[in-house]
Amino acid sequence: MYQKENEPFSNFKERQPATFHMAFVSDDAKLDKERLIREGASLVEEVKREGVHLVMLRDPWGMPLQLCQRANKF
Repeated sequence: MYQKENEPFSNFKERQPATFHMAFVSDDAKLDKERLIREGASLVEEVKREGVHLVMLRDPWGMPLQLCQRANKF
């Protein structure tokens, strides 16, 4: 990711995570969530329903990250 010095920077900590986030496919969302939290991420929301496990986190700088584990992969 790149940021021009002269351009305004979005404050991700103040934005609702659904408006902007980086999503990653995970084969084990629970394990990845625990690993990222140990490294400084914070949990925002976790959704589990049949065949889907979604985890929304914020990295230590506030950037929203989503882990997507699906029984039926795209």
